[in-house]
Amino acid sequence: MSNAVRLLLWTAISIGIVTLAILAFWLLLLVVGVAVLGRLIYLKFFPNRRNTSAGTFTVHTFTIGPRVHRNNASDIDNRNEPYTTVIDADDPDKEYRIPKIK
Repeated sequence: MSNAVRLLLWTAISIGIVTLAILAFWLLLLVVGVAVLGRLIYLKFFPNRRNTSAGTFTVHTFTIGPRVHRNNASDIDNRNEPYTTVIDADDPDKEYRIPKIK
């Protein structure tokens, strides 16, 4: 078999495989779209038992906000104190009291 025929054959097979892959992708998109549309129609006409209003469905969203820390009694006492206690990084046994900046 000559190289030209072999090249033509591989080109045809490659184009066929790429075409099949594109068709499979569009078929998958069509199936997913029909499934989503079917689910929406099902929820529209057959609401769940908890939801008595026909034709509505709820999308639940959740957000995570900043954490709220509880104030200890020592935190409340430290707010009124004019100094802050700082521990030395080189020697953890040493503590310094520096004035608070307001």
